[in-house]
Amino acid sequence: MLIILAVIFISGVLIKRIIPENKLDAWANVSSIVGGIATAISLLWAAYTFYEGAKIQKELAASSIYQEHMKLSIENPDFANGSLAPKPPGIGGSVADKMRYEKYRWYIGHALYSFESIFDVMPGDENWDSTAVQFIKGHSEYIRDSFPCNRYTDRIQQLVKEAIGRDCSR
Repeated sequence: MLIILAVIFISGVLIKRIIPENKLDAWANVSSIVGGIATAISLLWAAYTFYEGAKIQKELAASSIYQEHMKLSIENPDFANGSLAPKPPGIGGSVADKMRYEKYRWYIGHALYSFESIFDVMPGDENWDSTAVQFIKGHSEYIRDSFPCNRYTDRIQQLVKEAIGRDCSR
């Protein structure tokens, strides 16, 4: 901004010294047009940088949400890998097994809620859709059988249907 003001000031001083008095009206018209063009370019640049900044903020927000989920996955690798995940303990299962399975259920719920939040920030992003589908496929045994996916957004329900063929609306 200071550079633009300095250029305008220096240009004014040079025009005043170089151009004869009887030609100043013509130069005033030219400088008005040039000033208008410079203003338009500045507005376009400001809009572009605002748009790019907003886009970067959305990407950072989505990555931050997913990072939190990945932190849970690192802390609970047996939950992160669907083939290692606990199975329903059954009627005679121990309290510890029931608590572990309950924790796994909350892990899945947290993951899908994280994806919902990401989709709010980055709607229609194919990479995030693919990541969610891979997660759902990896935990299909639980999600297919007993997970209450009808509590989630239409987008999550659609991805569950696409990934494992379960209709969550039932």
